Amino acid sequence: MDMVLPGDMDGVATTEAVRKQFPHIQVVALSTFYDSTLVKSVMQAGAIGYLVKGVSGEGLAQAIRSAYAGRPAMGKEAVDVLLQPAKITEPTPEFNLTTREQDVLALLVDGLANAEIAAQLHISVSAIKYHVGNIFSKLAVNNRTEAAAKARQYNLF
Repeated sequence: MDMVLPGDMDGVATTEAVRKQFPHIQVVALSTFYDSTLVKSVMQAGAIGYLVKGVSGEGLAQAIRSAYAGRPAMGKEAVDVLLQPAKITEPTPEFNLTTREQDVLALLVDGLANAEIAAQLHISVSAIKYHVGNIFSKLAVNNRTEAAAKARQYNLF
């Protein structure tokens, strides 16, 4: 089964349809791509194997014999992709900045002093100092440079 097909269905959808209608048919996926999403998708759709185009004639014949016998027929590239550990991403922390604190933070990142931020937002300098203190506390930072760095890191404005 080629993964890129003309028409309405791709190889994954076609594999799923074939396996649903003809469960005794074994499907070996064949593609120029071997990214983990594609490999996992077609395997979940019911393919018994996955090969990268360019496989030797003998390799393809062996895969067909394996699939016919009900054994997996996986190319090295697909096995490598499937055996890679899942990437664990750290969740973005919740800083719970108010809209006003986000406004102040954006101007702070631009390098404006408290008086300049106050003038631009039409509030008092003491209110800005209050907001900056809250921002430092919520971001767990000690100064404007650290706040700006964390704001850029997490796209907080």
